[in-house]
Parts: sequence; C-alpha cells; structure tokens
Amino acid sequence: MKKVKYFYVFLGIILLSILFYIYKAYFIIDKNEDSWTVGYGNINNLEDIDSIIEKKLLIKDIQSDSTFNFIADPFIFKDSTGIYVFVEQFIKKNGDISVFYSKDTINVKFKYLGIVLDEDFHLSYPQVFAYNKHIYMLPETQKSGKVILYKSVKFPLTWEKCRVLLKYDNIKDPTLLQHNSKIYLFGCQKGKLYCWISDNLFSDFKRIDKVLLLGTESRPGGRIFKYDNKIIMPIQNSSKGYGSGLSLYEIIIDGNDNIKMKPYKRWFLKPHEKSIYFSHGMHHFDVINLNSNLFVVYDGKKNKQ
Repeated sequence: MKKVKYFYVFLGIILLSILFYIYKAYFIIDKNEDSWTVGYGNINNLEDIDSIIEKKLLIKDIQSDSTFNFIADPFIFKDSTGIYVFVEQFIKKNGDISVFYSKDTINVKFKYLGIVLDEDFHLSYPQVFAYNKHIYMLPETQKSGKVILYKSVKFPLTWEKCRVLLKYDNIKDPTLLQHNSKIYLFGCQKGKLYCWISDNLFSDFKRIDKVLLLGTESRPGGRIFKYDNKIIMPIQNSSKGYGSGLSLYEIIIDGNDNIKMKPYKRWFLKPHEKSIYFSHGMHHFDVINLNSNLFVVYDGKKNKQ
C-alpha cells in the first residue's frame, strides 16, 4: 500500500510540474491583453523569415522574479563579448529598457540580465549602436517631450543621458542611419515620416521638409540595415490595425541629400494565424550578419482571447 501511495504522490508531483511548465511557457505574459513577445533565429536570407517564426522566444529565457506585461521592440548589439538584445519591457503602466545576453554566438542561448534604463516616463524602441568608439542608445522618449540620446557608462547595464537631439514631443520610433559621413534621423511625426540630418551626432539636426511616407506605412519598425546592395528600412504596416504587419522599404539618398523611399517587400512580416504568439500580427525587425548567416529578432502580438 505504501508503494502505491508513494507512486501516486510522485505522479502528482510530475503532473503539477508539467502544469507549471505549461503556465510559465504559455500564460506568463498574458497579464495584459496587449501580449507582445520577441522571437529570434538564424536564416540564410530574408525570404526564409517565415520558417523561424515562434521557434525560439526570448520570453522563455527570462529568469526573474519581476512581474511584467510584455516585451517588444528588440534591437541587437554584437561585440567581442557576445550578442545583446535590448527590448522594451512593459511593467505596470510604463515601459523600461531591459537586455538579454548570449556569450555563445554559435549556439545562441540568451540570459536575461535585467532592466538597464528606467525613467519616470515611458521608454521603448531601444536602438543601441556604436559611434566613434562609444556605445549609445536612442530609445523612443516621446512622453518626455524630447528625443533623448543616452550613452553607455558601463555596458550594458549603466546608461546616462547624453544630449537632446530634437525638442519635439511627438516623435515616434526615432531611427538613426550613419551614411555618407552624416547622421540621418528618421521618425514618425503626426502620421508622417520625416528625416532630420546632421553632420555628426553632436551637431544640430535640420529637418527635411519633404514628407517621405504617410498614412498606414509611415512609422519605423526597426534598425536600418544593408541588404542586396540596398539600404533597407523596416516600416510598420498598420493597414489592418496597429501591430498587424511590417514592410521593408529601400532608402535612396543622392549626393544632395534628396531622399526617396521605395517599396522593397510589402508585408514582410504579417499575422501567423496558427501561431500562439503572433496570430494578431508583427511590427518590428532587426538583423545582423553572423557566422555567414543572418541573425534576426522580431516581435509580434497574439489575438485577444
């Protein structure tokens, strides 16, 4: 009888462990209806993106007792120490910036390092980049009333305010491009995509009055990158609602800083109806070259239950 009793106790423990795992894997980010999450993986070319959707998720790499609603807006930074992915981590009513790290760049396995930037206003879209041997972060700081640049004091965990790039309170998803020995700053303002240009990161930025994009495809959705001998910019496609998709545009800049946006791939990211986390849609993408492949991160949202 004792053996039978111990067997059922053991079986109960196993079942409880399985139920806890399922809860952690599938429901821990469901504290908010806006359940965004971040995926990552390796692909040979951009056309292979659908093959890795939902295969690897950062949410399962978080080892923390802190409660949160969701993570989104992933940006990659790679140096000699490994790969870092910075994200918006939405906690309660505000967004902070947190980071994941993988020392191994072959068999990538991320570790959650925690929150690295916390302000009394909402933060998101943490574009981290190197400039003149220093590391900077340009997050969206719209709620502060300004576009604020941060500088790393002790990478990746400590940052300080460096300077105000633009004194506007309505710039969404500011995105930098270093090109032709100049700095191009793209951002969405009142549903229109504009560009500001400066000779360097610490000079004044002047807006080009030309509207580059407007309407449902006007808001940046990730770092500008080079691919297929072109300069490519991810642009959110909200024609089916906010967060429903992402398109890719080619940026063409001539010697006189005349800028043209040309569609490269519409609906590059889109809803995956059969998936758990990306059934509603996707709205952010970043990519780097890694080990002769492309290492990518992306985010998306599930449909409301």
